[in-house]
Amino acid sequence: MKRKNETFLAKAKEAYFTDDGVGVILQPSNVEEVIEDGNHYVVFENVNGVLAVYRESENGESELTDYVPVAYRGDEDFKTKAERLYFEEPEEGGSVCQPGQITQVEEEGQLYVVFENVNGVLAVITPDEEGEPEYTDYIPVPYRDADEE
Repeated sequence: MKRKNETFLAKAKEAYFTDDGVGVILQPSNVEEVIEDGNHYVVFENVNGVLAVYRESENGESELTDYVPVAYRGDEDFKTKAERLYFEEPEEGGSVCQPGQITQVEEEGQLYVVFENVNGVLAVITPDEEGEPEYTDYIPVPYRDADEE
């Protein structure tokens, strides 16, 4: 299985906790890599919302950006709705397995929330026509095994 860019994730964490001391004052409760339209972002958030977003530059370094990925905008983001579906209605297509990582990915304009653990992808949820979460059998490209491509 292809893995996300662990080096970029580490660089973004390092930048957050060392650049201007921002990370020392505002502690994130969640740090997550997001892939949107092929661009890599790391979002730092806590109960108050998004604290900082770093994007991967062309040379692989992390840069602080004002851009907020689509999933992190609004009152209740799609990722939160997808998590509720996964944990409250696993019989609808989810898994009783606990995910180690929940990542939002945008691929060719379509939004996906991928639930995975060390064994691979557990479930993928995408918005229906009304924007409500539904399970899909489609697995976004970064999460496919090499033999599936």
